[in-house]
Amino acid sequence: LGESDIRFCFEKGVRLIVDSLNDDLFPAVMEEMLDFDNYNNYQIYMLPGMAEAYTDQRKRFAESFARYGVGWMESRRTTEKRWLHGSVKSLINNIKYLKRSTIVSRIRGMLPKDVPYIIIGAGPSLKKEIKTLLEYRDRAVLVAADTASVYLLQNNIVPDIVISVESDRVMKDFADDRVHDSVLFCKVNSTFKLLELNRGGIVFGFDEDEFVNRIYRENGVPLPLYRGGLNTTTFAYSMLDEIGVDTVILTGQDMCFGDEGETHVMERNYYEVKKSDEKFYVTNNQGQKVRSRYDWAQSVQWYENAIYDTSVKSVINTSLLGARIEGTDVMPLEDALKKYGKKHEDIKNIVLSLPGVFDKRSIFDENVIYEEMKKEIKEINQKKESSIESDDKDKSFKNILKKYGITPNYRTYDLIRKYMIADEKEDIEKSVDAGIKEISEILSKI
Repeated sequence: LGESDIRFCFEKGVRLIVDSLNDDLFPAVMEEMLDFDNYNNYQIYMLPGMAEAYTDQRKRFAESFARYGVGWMESRRTTEKRWLHGSVKSLINNIKYLKRSTIVSRIRGMLPKDVPYIIIGAGPSLKKEIKTLLEYRDRAVLVAADTASVYLLQNNIVPDIVISVESDRVMKDFADDRVHDSVLFCKVNSTFKLLELNRGGIVFGFDEDEFVNRIYRENGVPLPLYRGGLNTTTFAYSMLDEIGVDTVILTGQDMCFGDEGETHVMERNYYEVKKSDEKFYVTNNQGQKVRSRYDWAQSVQWYENAIYDTSVKSVINTSLLGARIEGTDVMPLEDALKKYGKKHEDIKNIVLSLPGVFDKRSIFDENVIYEEMKKEIKEINQKKESSIESDDKDKSFKNILKKYGITPNYRTYDLIRKYMIADEKEDIEKSVDAGIKEISEILSKI
């Protein structure tokens, strides 16, 4: 057949996945390329006879696309539903904290890179590591998931950094006032009350929300490069990678149930075990099959892709009975800290002195944004009141926007769109109406 030069295809966003060569990257490619506008617009083509000749490969592809393609996006939609109200409220309120905070894309190389950073999850094995953390806490930077920070503080360990990316975190988890002296790794839609109380410095990481990214672009802020991850700990890994650290230690990230069926160190079962997860098993670091969950298995896959794709030199997994993560070195936490541990400067003091989100050339005024949004909402409400109900059966988001006179140039466009994506009422028009009303109420209190 001869040779064909297909390099032009890759200029148009094409990715090539080859069975047994790079098919392990399929989840990462799906995460990078799919969004709410395109993930349902897919077509699958097969050359004549290929389905019959490669039945196993066809089955594996179908399963992978269902899990990492459509499944990934449906998981994101479920997250939007869960965080909808808290997310919109926090996005609007947190604009005012941008000015006194920093962003990971501006501080690469500015935190110490030759000391280990321990990303601490709230898995059951964390109980076994408290003694070691107390003894060696000055030889590593402690980066704790918000849930893990509660347990650490109960044991008089104040983490250097706390990660919190959810919009609906309950503030009782932060009742210990010492947590607010830690540096906060977060997103602009993280629980706004947490940002309000922070004294240790705020570092914003990757944010897929277009509402935020538009503000960044308007003010010449470089966007963070790496994807945000599936949860707080994977989000932290992305941020540390972009900052440019050499060594990351994973602790309390079991990705499987504990000996007594517990999911968290404090036996806080946030999720009921679904029937589909009752017999979901993964291989642990001892080569044994252990009971896990689908979302944990996704995190394992995420880490494996990230470790392959990013620049952290050493990733150590100290959860000896936890799920195996390819690309990590497995060793006890004490051994890891004896090998890599090193004293470091106070992280809080460093972060508080770092460049802000906006450079000196950018004059940022959140009040201008608030006024623009209030004006838009007023115009939308006037349009709604004056519009005559039509018999048009087209209830698409595009048609509803046209009806209310909303264009993508509107500051509130991406906030209103969240209600369409979540579509809690299973009626896009009603969801959009509810969104407009809620945004109006939030703005009225600012």
